[in-house]
Amino acid sequence: MNERKIVENLEQNKNVSLSFYIMDEEIQHKVHFLAKKVLEKYDCLYLLDIVYSSLKELIINGIKANMKHHLMLMHEIKPEEEGKENGNLAPLKKMLRESQLPNFKEIAKKENLKVKVSVKHKDEKLIFQVQNNTPMTETEKQRIRNKFEKALEFDSIAEYYIQNADQMEGSGLGITMIVLMLKGAGIDPKMFSVKLHRSKQTLAKVEFPLKNGT
Repeated sequence: MNERKIVENLEQNKNVSLSFYIMDEEIQHKVHFLAKKVLEKYDCLYLLDIVYSSLKELIINGIKANMKHHLMLMHEIKPEEEGKENGNLAPLKKMLRESQLPNFKEIAKKENLKVKVSVKHKDEKLIFQVQNNTPMTETEKQRIRNKFEKALEFDSIAEYYIQNADQMEGSGLGITMIVLMLKGAGIDPKMFSVKLHRSKQTLAKVEFPLKNGT
């Protein structure tokens, strides 16, 4: 969907979605454009930094999840082995670095491993969704749950960093950052969720109520 079509759909109160394989500069620009236009429509452009940063983190997480799913299949690593000590997992972690994601584009196309961003919008709330077409493992579910609960113990990213600086390198702060950004904006962190969808997909969702002053 190009920018003109995004604007047309928003003007007609239609939902908007974008699908892609990796997060390059073109996709970043399009996601930022989408977030800006929908927030302008509902006069809440002050949410742009939170919305765009959240979408970017969730998109990268989705792409990494797709890539990891492919690599685990290729290396014949079973999902239940992910949380265990396994020598095969060490090289996978290096391959999953953000700098390596552009190399995944052709594989993602061939295997149809997509990430979809969609926006459902109406006067009372905005719903931003990021969906990747591989399922979470039990290890991933627990990891997300732990990060969410840990983030609730803090009031800001700075406070979290001070107390966890020695554990942060390479840990991936996407979930934590989103929770703390929502808290900082006075938005209930429960408006953010990551769930298994239709047994074969992972769906992350952030809702922004519009009638309660947020």
